[in-house]
Amino acid sequence: MIFLLEVLEHLEFPEKAIQELFRVSSRYVVISVPNEPIWRIANMARFQYLKDFGNNPGHINHYNEKKIAKIIEPYGKVIKVFKPFPWLIILAEKY
Repeated sequence: MIFLLEVLEHLEFPEKAIQELFRVSSRYVVISVPNEPIWRIANMARFQYLKDFGNNPGHINHYNEKKIAKIIEPYGKVIKVFKPFPWLIILAEKY
């Protein structure tokens, strides 16, 4: 099992990272990302990063359940999506 936690939102080419995760995985991959727009709304509610509308510095990608599933689908099947506030955690199985 391979874990990638809180990384994809920082990468210029996240699809390449996903491809490599599934290449080296023997079966399962667990990925976590901030759940957008909940992440930004929570930041703004805490009066954080207001000038950037709640976007953390360094977050260049933003994911919701549909968007993260779309980049995973070419490489694996999404088995389960967990939504602990304010994240998305995806368990996927390699094809």
